[in-house]
Amino acid sequence: MKKETVTCPFGNKIVKGNADDIQSRLMVHFQEELPRTIIFDMQHVSVCDSYGLRILLSFRRKAIAMKKTLLIYRPHNTLRQTLEMTNLIHMFTVSDNLPVES
Repeated sequence: MKKETVTCPFGNKIVKGNADDIQSRLMVHFQEELPRTIIFDMQHVSVCDSYGLRILLSFRRKAIAMKKTLLIYRPHNTLRQTLEMTNLIHMFTVSDNLPVES
Protein backbone atom coordinates (compact mmCIF):
# COMPACT_ATOMS: atom_id res chain seq x y z
CA MET A 1 0.00 0.00 0.00
CA LYS A 2 1.33 3.42 -0.95
CA LYS A 3 1.89 6.05 1.71
CA GLU A 4 -0.06 9.30 1.94
CA THR A 5 3.18 11.23 2.54
CA VAL A 6 6.65 10.70 1.17
CA THR A 7 9.88 12.52 1.99
CA CYS A 8 12.40 13.01 -0.81
CA PRO A 9 15.91 13.75 0.44
CA PHE A 10 18.20 15.87 -1.70
CA GLY A 11 21.98 15.97 -1.87
CA ASN A 12 23.99 19.17 -1.49
CA LYS A 13 23.22 20.65 -4.90
CA ILE A 14 20.57 20.97 -7.56
CA VAL A 15 22.36 22.03 -10.73
CA LYS A 16 22.40 21.36 -14.47
CA GLY A 17 24.79 18.45 -13.98
CA ASN A 18 22.40 16.42 -11.80
CA ALA A 19 19.06 17.77 -13.04
CA ASP A 20 18.10 14.67 -15.06
CA ASP A 21 18.83 12.35 -12.15
CA ILE A 22 16.80 14.46 -9.73
CA GLN A 23 13.86 14.74 -12.10
CA SER A 24 13.68 11.01 -12.77
CA ARG A 25 13.98 10.21 -9.04
CA LEU A 26 11.14 12.61 -8.16
CA MET A 27 8.84 11.88 -11.09
CA VAL A 28 7.91 8.51 -9.58
CA HIS A 29 5.89 10.36 -6.91
CA PHE A 30 3.93 12.35 -9.50
CA GLN A 31 2.62 9.47 -11.58
CA GLU A 32 -0.18 8.23 -9.31
CA GLU A 33 -2.71 9.63 -6.87
CA LEU A 34 -0.62 8.66 -3.83
CA PRO A 35 1.29 10.09 -2.18
CA ARG A 36 -0.85 13.18 -1.61
CA THR A 37 1.90 15.04 0.25
CA ILE A 38 5.45 15.22 -1.05
CA ILE A 39 8.15 16.67 1.16
CA PHE A 40 11.35 17.89 -0.43
CA ASP A 41 13.97 17.60 2.34
CA MET A 42 16.35 20.37 1.32
CA GLN A 43 18.37 20.88 4.49
CA HIS A 44 21.61 19.92 2.71
CA VAL A 45 21.07 21.82 -0.56
CA SER A 46 23.63 24.61 -0.42
CA VAL A 47 23.91 25.09 -4.21
CA CYS A 48 20.96 25.63 -6.53
CA ASP A 49 21.39 27.14 -10.00
CA SER A 50 18.73 28.24 -12.47
CA TYR A 51 18.21 24.61 -13.55
CA GLY A 52 17.52 23.70 -9.94
CA LEU A 53 14.99 26.50 -9.60
CA ARG A 54 13.31 25.32 -12.80
CA ILE A 55 13.06 21.80 -11.38
CA LEU A 56 11.42 23.11 -8.22
CA LEU A 57 8.96 25.20 -10.21
CA SER A 58 8.21 22.31 -12.55
CA PHE A 59 7.34 20.01 -9.67
CA ARG A 60 5.29 22.76 -8.05
CA ARG A 61 3.19 22.96 -11.24
CA LYS A 62 2.84 19.16 -11.32
CA ALA A 63 1.76 19.11 -7.67
CA ILE A 64 -0.89 21.76 -8.28
CA ALA A 65 -2.20 19.97 -11.37
CA MET A 66 -2.43 16.68 -9.45
CA LYS A 67 -3.87 18.28 -6.28
CA LYS A 68 -0.87 17.23 -4.23
CA THR A 69 0.75 19.15 -1.40
CA LEU A 70 4.41 19.99 -1.97
CA LEU A 71 6.44 21.08 1.04
CA ILE A 72 10.01 22.32 1.10
CA TYR A 73 11.39 21.12 4.41
CA ARG A 74 14.23 22.89 6.23
CA PRO A 75 15.90 24.55 3.25
CA HIS A 76 19.59 25.25 3.78
CA ASN A 77 20.21 28.96 4.48
CA THR A 78 21.80 29.44 1.06
CA LEU A 79 18.79 27.93 -0.71
CA ARG A 80 16.39 29.92 1.45
CA GLN A 81 18.25 33.13 0.51
CA THR A 82 18.12 32.19 -3.18
CA LEU A 83 14.37 31.60 -2.96
CA GLU A 84 13.92 34.89 -1.11
CA MET A 85 16.07 36.92 -3.55
CA THR A 86 14.17 35.52 -6.54
CA ASN A 87 10.87 36.00 -4.70
CA LEU A 88 10.08 32.31 -5.28
CA ILE A 89 9.81 31.65 -1.55
CA HIS A 90 6.19 32.82 -1.71
CA MET A 91 5.34 30.20 -4.32
CA PHE A 92 6.16 27.28 -2.03
CA THR A 93 5.13 26.01 1.35
CA VAL A 94 8.37 26.15 3.33
CA SER A 95 8.59 24.71 6.83
CA ASP A 96 11.14 23.77 9.45
CA ASN A 97 8.69 21.23 10.88
CA LEU A 98 7.34 18.07 9.33
CA PRO A 99 3.56 17.76 9.11
CA VAL A 100 1.97 15.33 11.55
CA GLU A 101 0.29 12.43 9.78
CA SER A 102 -3.18 11.58 11.02
